[in-house]
Amino acid sequence: MTRMLRSILPGVLAALAVAVPSSADVVVDAANRDVTTENFFLDWSNTVPTNPEELGVVRWSAVPHVGGPISQNLTATSDFPAPCDGLLEHFGNSWAPPDPGVVGGGTILVGEGSTGTWSAGPGPKKVTIQSTATGCPHSAGVPVVTTYQFWENAPFKATAGPWQRIKVTRTFTFTDFNPNVCGTGISCFRAYIPRLLMDPFAPQTGFGEVLYPTTGHTLASATLGFFHPCLTGCSDTHAPGATTPLPGGSWDATQGWFAMNNPTTGDGLIVKRVSSTPADLWLDWDCAPGCSPDSTNSSSILLLLPAHFTGTVTEEEHLCFYDAITWPAERRAALTLPQGC
Repeated sequence: MTRMLRSILPGVLAALAVAVPSSADVVVDAANRDVTTENFFLDWSNTVPTNPEELGVVRWSAVPHVGGPISQNLTATSDFPAPCDGLLEHFGNSWAPPDPGVVGGGTILVGEGSTGTWSAGPGPKKVTIQSTATGCPHSAGVPVVTTYQFWENAPFKATAGPWQRIKVTRTFTFTDFNPNVCGTGISCFRAYIPRLLMDPFAPQTGFGEVLYPTTGHTLASATLGFFHPCLTGCSDTHAPGATTPLPGGSWDATQGWFAMNNPTTGDGLIVKRVSSTPADLWLDWDCAPGCSPDSTNSSSILLLLPAHFTGTVTEEEHLCFYDAITWPAERRAALTLPQGC
């Protein structure tokens, strides 16, 4: 028996070493405000160091498909001119429609004027940000707590392809929230705005396409840019600044997801919400100074709340990065998300 154990023990230990997750897979650097994983590198507070929410670098090893984990930056930050009229467009900001840059624009919950703290934890593989946007004409002055959770181990890592998921949880604490009426007795705001690069003159070369499930159980496709009706935003909700209805059919809120897709490569980002707050889909893109090449697809979930809302609202969304292998065309058409998303 002893001889048998000695013969099989190395293999058992090797198997356990593969199966047991290690917190070393995710490195959270609080001093530099960045996170490194097997396939991601995320970095905060580059353009405006006082804003802990500004996620300015999002690198994913699958884009391009060669080059290792430090690949091109998939997002862009715009803060020109600064400070308050720059509005600070960045991955993960939060606005109430219409865009704050237009006449009669909405409020900024996360973005220009946001200050606070960025910290590792609680626990491994997490980042917690506490912020409030103040001091600018459109600042909402609402306390916000944003938590990012990272994984690199099964079941949150697919066996085929470089798919990964990031969980984002954002909690707002309101005292009296009524930014703009979005319907009869309804206020609305965009809790978390992801941003991926696109060229409004050639949206097929970047993440200029939005895929989403419709109430008719079909997959809608909308291409954003100068030649698309969603210049100031599209939604089925009659929110200020929105063109209605959505161009590809009504969004199925029960499925709760949409995708920013690169139609040329098949790479993209699925945003899947877990929260039950009434919501709609907002299709939009934002023009960087000069518009090209650093414009961004800024489509997002639009939360629908009672007018003069008071209390806390928590929005949980999962960011699922995919490619043509992990989310092939036939699964997209069937409205079936990648494993674990």
